Amino acid sequence: MKIYFEFGTAVGVNVTYDVQGERCYDYFSSLCKFHVWAEAVYPHACLVLITDENYCQLATSGVL
Repeated sequence: MKIYFEFGTAVGVNVTYDVQGERCYDYFSSLCKFHVWAEAVYPHACLVLITDENYCQLATSGVL
């Protein structure tokens, strides 16, 4: 499982992931809270930071 996230110090963490074929979105006020949630709920997930460099590729592949 992959969890895609974007982080901004002023806006927090926006999260996108799929569970059993259904797209899910979450928000966390801090990167620390996001990492605690991810480790507790999906400990084996691969966390992928959305950056300017990979955004277009992720968007065209349907991830975002």
